[in-house]
Amino acid sequence: FLSSVLHVSGWVADYGGDLELSASGHAIANFPYTLPGSIPFEYDYYNDQDIAQPSVDADLIYGTETYAAAAGIVAFDADPDPAGGQSIFFSFNLGKLPESDAKDLICNAAAWLLAEFTSGSGAVSGQVVLGDQSDHSEVLITLTGQEPFETDSDGVFYFENVWAGNVLLHAEKQGYEPVDSVLALAEGQIISGLILEMQPVIVLDYLSQPELTIPDNFPSGVIDTIWIAEHGDLLRLSVDMDISHSYIGDLRLILIGPDGTQVILHDRSGGDADDIFGNYPETLIPSENLNRFWGKSIYGAWCLRVADHAAQDTGVLHAWGLHLTISETSTEVEAGPPAFELHGNWPNPFNPSTGLEFSLETAGPVRLDIFDLQGRRLITLTDEILAVGTYSVLWHGYDRKGRSLPSGVYFARLSAGEQKAVHKMVLLK
Repeated sequence: FLSSVLHVSGWVADYGGDLELSASGHAIANFPYTLPGSIPFEYDYYNDQDIAQPSVDADLIYGTETYAAAAGIVAFDADPDPAGGQSIFFSFNLGKLPESDAKDLICNAAAWLLAEFTSGSGAVSGQVVLGDQSDHSEVLITLTGQEPFETDSDGVFYFENVWAGNVLLHAEKQGYEPVDSVLALAEGQIISGLILEMQPVIVLDYLSQPELTIPDNFPSGVIDTIWIAEHGDLLRLSVDMDISHSYIGDLRLILIGPDGTQVILHDRSGGDADDIFGNYPETLIPSENLNRFWGKSIYGAWCLRVADHAAQDTGVLHAWGLHLTISETSTEVEAGPPAFELHGNWPNPFNPSTGLEFSLETAGPVRLDIFDLQGRRLITLTDEILAVGTYSVLWHGYDRKGRSLPSGVYFARLSAGEQKAVHKMVLLK
């Protein structure tokens, strides 16, 4: 019902404040009455307003003061005629709007829903060229509001009865980088002679199935890692997700790239009716844009951090996966993740400071402690959840109370789950 009737993907919050216009050019905002950029909302009770996340196939007409990208008002239009559509969802009590604004809104909504469908008068044509082929067939071409077109060997495509306005021309074929072009089409205009060049790419697919428990009220979160051994600069990325949880509004999901770039996929939205199952951004809308990763190297550890930020609910990260698109020219493969190891310290002997280096082959809780010859823990240098990788820590020869320690033999102990390693050091003053 949410996706096929209301065209929203989930609940966000009870209250979002005044309505803020998001699609100023949409017919609902302009015909027959011009609606204001902001509409005051009088909130009295929890059932006066609900904030919802629009589906990817819907238009957000009005967001809200607090949640600019959430409804508000959502409209769905399955045909190319911008003057009319199929459904409108008001996520609030219309009686809580100013009377004049409510009347104009209802009139505009009725006009949009009752508008008769008509055809456009423009046309778009051109040719797709596959960079490494002479046969340019089986390329799927789509244009806003038109039926998809599949090319023959000559790569030629043609669309007629196209509506005026900004339209998106999209070409795709498995094994090639998709091409997008936004065309500004005037009423009755014919655009011809377009050339869409498509270059070959490689899509790398990875899957992790950790069945990892998500602890309740644990803001630092749990981490799972996928190690990428191939080299290449990222052209495109999508992320599969399978999480069951009794209240996904508690969860924050963060994807971390090998260079430390972070993108929030899910940020404490939704409720107890849904799990997180699907693909970012194909069926799930990420809280932040995945294009932060574009152009960066894919080699190394990709980490998913899942954190529960409130009490009384638990869940499981069943599986997650990466679909990485890189150019066909870069597929060199290197060794896998580093082995668990406490590499030692340098310098050794030392005075007054020394550096310790260690490597982790799995993500999780890690401790690095310093002991004396009697086995007394003097100081903890690291106690946190870390991703796969190699780390360096400085020790300045002090205990946990800040006291300078005397010359002698000391031991560093690295602990990560069931794995442990010990290294002897000499402080020589």
